[in-house]
Amino acid sequence: MSDYPAEGLYRLVPVPQTSEQDEAKKRGYHLHYGDQPPATPTKDGLPVLWVQGKPTEDVLVVPMRPAVNLNRREVIVKPQTGVQYTLNGKDIAPGTHTVPGTGYTYFKVGAYATDGYITTGKYEWPFTIGEAVPATPENLWVSDKASLRPAGTEINPPAPGTSSAKSTTLSTATELRPGEN
Repeated sequence: MSDYPAEGLYRLVPVPQTSEQDEAKKRGYHLHYGDQPPATPTKDGLPVLWVQGKPTEDVLVVPMRPAVNLNRREVIVKPQTGVQYTLNGKDIAPGTHTVPGTGYTYFKVGAYATDGYITTGKYEWPFTIGEAVPATPENLWVSDKASLRPAGTEINPPAPGTSSAKSTTLSTATELRPGEN
């Protein structure tokens, strides 16, 4: 039996990203990369291990999804080692950024790995602020069948061949569906 419910919302908890240096310090030593030996054999009371050159393998990173406040038109990017975020293709620093534009806006937040890091694929999150067409009485879809419309509403202009049309003749271009009078 699974520990997760069969349906509902899940909360993703990001795992804190730590550097290779931080992990080495937790294990009781420091790493020194380079072609020259370290200046001292110890640092903070811990031994310093000399790694000649630079690491040859890239470190895998998984970018965290940025937080978005659509009402305030804001994108919040938390700092993450090895990851560079973009807003509509332009690099952005960690922090809060206002999405440019007014009204309906489609934008993308992306992330890619910096030097020495690698991701498992392309990371992009598309967002939309506002409505493409504002919901006003002029552009709402209303059924041409009177029984499906709120009482007292008429189609303007009326569709030919419907009960709303003033004409009693049926247009040849419009056929009634089963159940329509």
